[in-house]
Amino acid sequence: MCYNRKLHVLEIIMICCLSAAFSVAVAQNSDTSTNSRGRTSAEVLRSYGIELSEPSLLNALNNSNPKIRMHAAMQLAADHDSDTMPAIERALSNEKDFMTRVGIAAALGSLQDHYGIETLQSTCADATVPIRAVIYATQMLQLLSVSRAGCADNIINSLSRADDHDYLDVTITLLPPIYGEVSRDQANRILSSIQKLLSDGTQQPSVHIAAGQALAEIGSASSVEVVRSALSRESDPVVRSTLHADLTALEKKQ
Repeated sequence: MCYNRKLHVLEIIMICCLSAAFSVAVAQNSDTSTNSRGRTSAEVLRSYGIELSEPSLLNALNNSNPKIRMHAAMQLAADHDSDTMPAIERALSNEKDFMTRVGIAAALGSLQDHYGIETLQSTCADATVPIRAVIYATQMLQLLSVSRAGCADNIINSLSRADDHDYLDVTITLLPPIYGEVSRDQANRILSSIQKLLSDGTQQPSVHIAAGQALAEIGSASSVEVVRSALSRESDPVVRSTLHADLTALEKKQ
């Protein structure tokens, strides 16, 4: 069953999921970094008439099209040529588009470049950055197995920001992996924020689904009654089914 989501939320899901394939591809030293339409960076670049030689890719880092700039960085990273890292770092330094900055930073991060990783970490912690880029940066840090503890406060705060409301269900999914990395106070904030969203009957079904699954993943005993109460109030059969599974999972963890 489909719920009323904004198209840009679906875009975030596609970007995050398919960027995982990019990270795997880079790790395997191949040229199969993928974009949000399921094509490789090489295919995207060729579709714009960009050759895959090193000089062409380096030149593409300065292209007027942000998609070309990002995929040029990804392709150079996939080629694992350390000599090109300074050029990618300069491209990152000059980049103004938030989503493209994250893509270029992730490309550098896959090469264990500190500037790329630090850019991802500062992006996810910055409340002035659009939530789309915060989500993307946080997901890239997760894929790179880098701590996201510094992202926690900004992500938690975004749950109550009106401008970020359309992204609640996606944002919630970022919190369980962060839960074990943060201070006790931050962990309590994460837990209480998700529990509050699940208990809020005005939220979209997709938010209730994401909140229930997040609480089940975290596994705190305090969430058992919260999920049970939400299940008793829920009338949507799809949400009820997911909450029932979440409650079962929670009870098994106690």
